[in-house]
Amino acid sequence: MSNNNKLQNGFATKKDIQRLEKVMNRRFEQVDKRFVQVDKRFEQVDKRFEQVNDQFKYFRADLKEDWDFFKSDAFRKFEHRWQQKIDPILKEIEKHREKEVIFFEQNRRTQNLIEKLAEKVGVEITD
Repeated sequence: MSNNNKLQNGFATKKDIQRLEKVMNRRFEQVDKRFVQVDKRFEQVDKRFEQVNDQFKYFRADLKEDWDFFKSDAFRKFEHRWQQKIDPILKEIEKHREKEVIFFEQNRRTQNLIEKLAEKVGVEITD
């Protein structure tokens, strides 16, 4: 009975407090161990994120390289197609200009000949 009275008297003894401290210390140690485990898991997750980030960097670099190659290849094809379309037009312009130069020279010679003939026959030239 003395034990029951002791527990029911409403006052805690030093032993009670020490027992309570031990129980609480054990509980806090368990909680601390769980936090250490959680910390380790977070470290593992961080490492995984770092690995994923590194892989993503390589993926981005590969993707950029592929994109740059695609752009240069597409531009080359575009340039080639336009050259195929523009070259004949440029040749036609060149031929036309050559014809203009020839026509102008022929016109100038004809004009000189007419002026010489008009001078020989005595006709006055007016514009």
